[in-house]
Amino acid sequence: MTSIKTLPGSQNAFIVSTASLVNLVVQMASTLMISMLVVKLLPTQDASRWILFSASLPFIMIFDLGVGNYLMKELPVLSSTQRSRKLISTVVRSHLSLLFLIATILLLSMFLIHSLAGESLPSLDRSFLIFATGTFSRVLMNATLSSLYGFGESLLDRCGRVLANLAFLVISVSLVHYFPTIEAICWAWLLANVLILTLSVFFLQSKLGSSVISAKINKTVLKRSAHYLLQWTLTSIPVLFIYNFTIFIVTRYHGPHAVIELGIINQIAQGILAITFIPNFLLNQTLSKNFSIRPEAVDHELALASRIAVVLGGSLCGFWFANSDIIFNLWNLKIPHLVLIPFIIFLIFEVPQVSLTSSTYATGYVNFWKIALSAGVLITALGFTLIPQYGVVGAGIALLIGQVLTCEIFNVKIALKIFKKKWSFYASRVMRFIAIMILFGVANIGVHFATSNLIVLIVLNSILALGVLWADLRRVDALLKL
Repeated sequence: MTSIKTLPGSQNAFIVSTASLVNLVVQMASTLMISMLVVKLLPTQDASRWILFSASLPFIMIFDLGVGNYLMKELPVLSSTQRSRKLISTVVRSHLSLLFLIATILLLSMFLIHSLAGESLPSLDRSFLIFATGTFSRVLMNATLSSLYGFGESLLDRCGRVLANLAFLVISVSLVHYFPTIEAICWAWLLANVLILTLSVFFLQSKLGSSVISAKINKTVLKRSAHYLLQWTLTSIPVLFIYNFTIFIVTRYHGPHAVIELGIINQIAQGILAITFIPNFLLNQTLSKNFSIRPEAVDHELALASRIAVVLGGSLCGFWFANSDIIFNLWNLKIPHLVLIPFIIFLIFEVPQVSLTSSTYATGYVNFWKIALSAGVLITALGFTLIPQYGVVGAGIALLIGQVLTCEIFNVKIALKIFKKKWSFYASRVMRFIAIMILFGVANIGVHFATSNLIVLIVLNSILALGVLWADLRRVDALLKL
């Protein structure tokens, strides 16, 4: 009987980190490419509905309940003895069975409501039921891959997630070109997730052998994890209303064109936030270890993560704003620069805050749910106030004001207290973000007159970003100094 592997060593950790970054890039690229495909090939009404389906994805994924994260943390703690193998099987089986039971109940409820309500509930039509089934398959897939991660199969976990995104992209392109309907995209989502779920279950079964089948559901095991799962869920729910709810307010008061515009803007803005998270992703493990030994020894990682995040965020925002006409043309959209202003200002404050908050999570402090709840309530209230009159711009203003009055104040305050920094630390990041964004904006306006080729612009901006980052990290750029 093979023993369960321990956590990967430094060399394996580098490979896993690389695979994680590849997964992040593939996920962002596939999301944007599929939205381009949908907006260009599907009727406007169907494209709008797919944008709404995508926005509902995090709300359905909340039924993961944090099981994936729990298994990642819990399984490596257990030893590889025969007794531990049985315990591991029980833990895995109990939590996967819990998710399967929840998914089954919810899907049966949706099908029942659909069959009884008929056309009176268009949001629960066949395409959404297919999408929801695919999403619950994704929940189970993520939990299964997380189990493999907990057994030391980190690379297998990351590769599975990459393959899921690639499979969705490939199947979507294949189906939509022949059947340009929203159901084709939903079927692609379902097929891709079921495919990778099947493969992940196969590898998990190979890892545990027959023990995963013979293990019984253990209520004691579920009670042990209940506190963690409840805390994770309570923390995650408010965040959904920060980034994902305003689009549903837009669809109530405005047409499908406004929904598509806000959906694409949100995808790009969240893509920028995801890219600026990369430094924290790479440095947080080191920061966590150093903080546990000596809290004041994390200044280097803290400064490095925030400096790189600001360079990435400022350069991307400058590029986006200056070349928005070329970028949105990829979706056959024409969105005025004025519409982007509240979203750009939001990112100016959000990127440094998210970097600091992420570093704070690495220290073990996770009690941000009250702040997130306040932000979600405020943004939702402002959304219902501003969106009916101002549309997409109102959604951006609601997001900006809601975040500035909550997370940008209280999250930052907590982070600065933990790391024993002054407000000037955060303020300097905001000012550097603005300076870099202006630098890239002006540079892109100049280049814009010479070429409108997006690939050329991306290459030139990448070179400029690397130069600014090198100069910033070498502390030789007086203009953008800390």
